[in-house]
Amino acid sequence: MSPPPSLDQTLLAHIRMRWILFWVFVLLYIVLVAATIHSVFITSTPTPEERSQLFKVFILEIGLGIAALFYNIFSLKNEKSALTTAEATAAGASSTHTAVSDDDKHRFELSPQPERIFTRLAVIFACLSAAITLAEMLVASMPAWSFVLNNFLIFSVLIILTLFFFLRYRQVLADYATQKKNHKDYDDLLKRLISEQSGFYYEVMRDTRQTIYTQFGSGIYPYRFSYRNKKLRGIMERSVEKVVAILMKMITNHFQMLKIDEKISLSVKVQVTGKMVKTLCDMEDKAAALIDPRDHYIITLARDHETATLFTEREVRKEAYPLKDNTDFSHILTGASEFLCNDLRKLEKEGHYTNNNPRWKEWYNATLVVPIMHRATPADKQNIYGFLTVDSLNQSQREIFTRDGVERIMAFGADLLALIFLNLEVFDKIPLEDEAIEAPALPPPRA
Repeated sequence: MSPPPSLDQTLLAHIRMRWILFWVFVLLYIVLVAATIHSVFITSTPTPEERSQLFKVFILEIGLGIAALFYNIFSLKNEKSALTTAEATAAGASSTHTAVSDDDKHRFELSPQPERIFTRLAVIFACLSAAITLAEMLVASMPAWSFVLNNFLIFSVLIILTLFFFLRYRQVLADYATQKKNHKDYDDLLKRLISEQSGFYYEVMRDTRQTIYTQFGSGIYPYRFSYRNKKLRGIMERSVEKVVAILMKMITNHFQMLKIDEKISLSVKVQVTGKMVKTLCDMEDKAAALIDPRDHYIITLARDHETATLFTEREVRKEAYPLKDNTDFSHILTGASEFLCNDLRKLEKEGHYTNNNPRWKEWYNATLVVPIMHRATPADKQNIYGFLTVDSLNQSQREIFTRDGVERIMAFGADLLALIFLNLEVFDKIPLEDEAIEAPALPPPRA
């Protein structure tokens, strides 16, 4: 069984029917006036007295038609205004814009009294028209004005039914505006609750992370990202994969809202020592021999699924880059909160950008890098787990990465990764089952 139509669908159906009936009645009006002129003033020869009566009825018919047309035009103007107000309310065009005003509500309220009046008039006029039609069929000769009066009654019934339909349509429009207002109020409440809950969760997460880091997280943990406990390695890989997928979806949705048609790539870069590089990376012997165990390097820990699958040239855990040879990372290590540029080629020509990956121009021209870190001591590079990066070729040459947009999304992801990495290190520092230290035997009780 199909679901019932929504109010929006009902409103659209009313709008279509309204226009159809409007033009049908205009056409009928023109036909009736033309038929009246042709039947009474051209084909028949009424007496001067009948001509005077016919002229009065004809003027009345013309006046009623003009009044109906003006009413239609006035109704169209009001209905368009109310519909625009309703749609603007639904879209949240202004924070101070509520719903339809009281004047609009009053103008579009449906009173039962006009319905009863119009219904009775339609029934009376229809009965009179039927009586005249019956008399014309039974009586051989009827006065000429009976034909005009019959046309007038039929046309009046059509006009009355049109007015009745317009009132119904206006009530539907009022319901539509009210529903949009209620939905907007509910959406605003829901957004506020979600925002408050998210803010509370973020504060708790940040405070908890800082407390744990202060107690357990100083220095670079030698088993970071490799972990002695194999179960923690799987947890890290799945957690990083989920965070990257969520961030990709959020940034893609952000681009869609701004009508930005650019492909992006997201990666998690981590800071490790030279000794850790040999454990984490699958490198060739020549490259591994150049690694200084005491120096610090950047390696790619993970990439988004599409990049890792379709662009295998963009390595994961196969290369190690010195921190000082990349402007992206060295800029943050000197105290900046992020590195953002939407035209790296221009920045390189100006002498302000270096990248020790010789193929970087093939993959991106815009990038945004945020640190995965704890902010207790920003100047301490030991405090930084790594970097969360997003890049794009930016063929449109637009400002696709902004501090108010993508950076907020990336900062959220970086904080989440910092909490994940910290928790994994704390758990990994717990002695394994085969390393558990047995408690010393208690001395025998005294006699």
